Amino acid sequence: MHANDLNFVAIADNGKLVGFNVLVGGGLAMTHGDTSTYPRRADDFGFVPLEKTLDVAAAVVTTQRDWGNRSNRKNAKTKYTLDRVGIDVFKAEVEKRAGISFEQSRPYEFTERGDRIGWVEGIDGKYHLALFIENGRLLDFPGKPLKTGVAEIAKIHKGDFRMTANQNLIVAKVSKSNKAKIEKIAREHGLMDDAVSEQRKNSMACVAFPTCPLAMAEAERFLPSFVTDVESILDKHQIPSDESIILRITGCPNGCGRAMLAEIGLVGKAPADTTCT
Repeated sequence: MHANDLNFVAIADNGKLVGFNVLVGGGLAMTHGDTSTYPRRADDFGFVPLEKTLDVAAAVVTTQRDWGNRSNRKNAKTKYTLDRVGIDVFKAEVEKRAGISFEQSRPYEFTERGDRIGWVEGIDGKYHLALFIENGRLLDFPGKPLKTGVAEIAKIHKGDFRMTANQNLIVAKVSKSNKAKIEKIAREHGLMDDAVSEQRKNSMACVAFPTCPLAMAEAERFLPSFVTDVESILDKHQIPSDESIILRITGCPNGCGRAMLAEIGLVGKAPADTTCT
């Protein structure tokens, strides 16, 4: 959550969403050999109530728009603006534009990360099916016609399809009457595979060769076999099957494989009477 320009940590009180802790100015990317670029952890500006969330988001974006470096693309991110003008100055401008004063951040604790693969029931009574898609490649593979399977689901699905920051796919807003039909199609086409390990679900790579012009090495095409090797090592040392290493492979120093996870795929629980998701 601290690795992107703007993040919101949701805070709930007795199961009801009440607002967000606002994190500003993170970023993992850097240009190799350019010391004016660097990774940076986002700063916690504080808590805002739910009704002010969009106002704060607009204020952060417009402040960066007006104050950010427009002459050097490599120094255009919010993290560099914060370091140049000062955190307190930037925060005061956001408060002015949003018409709010940040409260002290509410306590929270992250206890999980990644997507909840499988079925989850929403508060609206609809069901959401998160499908693990290795490397985000929705293709028809031998014995696993994933693309055809999604096309078949689309013929009967009345809700949404959503992509996640972890390269997976969510079949969202599934009615109870369609739940069994969609699961049957997903299993028949290899979209739901109980044999996929937790390690593979928590491993990801940037595209690298041959897609990215910045690539210096393999990443995406190397990942599947590398995960198999890691699984063997975990088995050798008797690591429980429900545990895994958060594994990222990148094909150059920009580290896109690290950055892709950071924004959405975190789930947490806060102490006392607050919770965070």
